[in-house]
Amino acid sequence: MNSSIVNIESWFIPIDIIITIFTTIAIGLTVLCLCLIIFDKTCHTIHMLLVANSCLTAFIFGCAMLSSFIIMLINDLEGIYYPDSYCIFQAYISYATCAAFNYSFVLQALYRYILIIYPRVLFWQQRRTQ
Repeated sequence: MNSSIVNIESWFIPIDIIITIFTTIAIGLTVLCLCLIIFDKTCHTIHMLLVANSCLTAFIFGCAMLSSFIIMLINDLEGIYYPDSYCIFQAYISYATCAAFNYSFVLQALYRYILIIYPRVLFWQQRRTQ
């Protein structure tokens, strides 16, 4: 039976709303962490700089996902099933920020590795080297 009418399930809209709410909460928490790191002078260390890098990447990823989820909610409310032209750009931004997120974790891991394996070699712990 071929039909051009798309059946939008009734549970799509509540799930979209829940996803949007939790993404907004995640964005708020990353902004809170970034503000704490920026305004607290005791957090101005190399380790916290790397954590701020991860928070900034999470913020950008959250904003990209929030815009995607809002468009998904609007499309589900209106019964639109075809992707819009902005969808490809959103997917690119999402993949790019995921790669940047992984890169920030690699930077943190390398910093911790050097700090533990080479604790006496001060060359690796200078600001110019890092």
